Amino acid sequence: MTWVSPRVNNLGMHIAKGCAVLLPVMVLMAMAGVPNDWTARASASPKPQSLAVTTSPGASEGEVIYRLEAQSGPEGAAFGFQYGLPSWPTREVVFGSPLEMVSTGLSGSGSIRRARELIPKPVLRLRNGCNRGMSGRLGTRYWVEVPASSAAIVELHIRGTYPVWRGTETNVALSTFAIDDPMSPMTPLAVISAPGLTPKGTRIDIRTRQQSLAGLSPELVGQTDPPFRLARISLKAVRPSRSGAISLEDWTDLSPPAVPLGTVRTDRQGRFSVPPRPFRGSGPFAVIARSEARGERAADWNCGAFFWGQ
Repeated sequence: MTWVSPRVNNLGMHIAKGCAVLLPVMVLMAMAGVPNDWTARASASPKPQSLAVTTSPGASEGEVIYRLEAQSGPEGAAFGFQYGLPSWPTREVVFGSPLEMVSTGLSGSGSIRRARELIPKPVLRLRNGCNRGMSGRLGTRYWVEVPASSAAIVELHIRGTYPVWRGTETNVALSTFAIDDPMSPMTPLAVISAPGLTPKGTRIDIRTRQQSLAGLSPELVGQTDPPFRLARISLKAVRPSRSGAISLEDWTDLSPPAVPLGTVRTDRQGRFSVPPRPFRGSGPFAVIARSEARGERAADWNCGAFFWGQ
């Protein structure tokens, strides 16, 4: 089903009690306490006469196209937009998103380019985590310019990554800004859900009950959410990256090789345990667990139980 956002004059929109109230962008800036120099700079750049967001199915299953339609006035138009992808609903350190931005392009008149962004200082990740679909490869902020009295359509090609867990949101948030500056104030434009891009999955929690001994893997315990009754769970140990992160693709990585830890079955509450097994390897390791597919649930993966081989 196609969802169309309210048309927005001068990039201003305020939502109250389910109704769209159109406000000029200068009023929004004044309400937010934006300095006068920002207001002056924003007024010097022509705004679109209207903006609208629509969605349509992609070329294949698991894909969707978001379209940001802009109409310029007699002076042309220039504006920026930013998109935000959802994260995984867990307290575990799981990086990435259930959605991935594949490409961003423009049809019609005008041009599009990456907008200016603040360059974050490099930060060493101090916690072990799991890469479950990495996002942001194409950047999240763009700047669009449209010639006078023309229409331009920005197309955002999005697809699903891994099976979704219980409680996962698939909302894509779109915002706009009036100046190509990292500190430019943001105006919310639309938040649109994209359900059905990935099948239902099974989150697997894995932890160590007892640390590894020389020549043995640690004792592992785990549980699935929702409870996956009497299901097979396969496990492997892999080397984490220098930052401590694990990619689920490491399951089949041969360099360095993944070490099989066997296959177990869950009980009726979705719980399982793995006793210590002969293990050759020293240094840091992490466990990847894979559940089988059954019914409407797809085969799924998760990582955890970081340990040190003796």
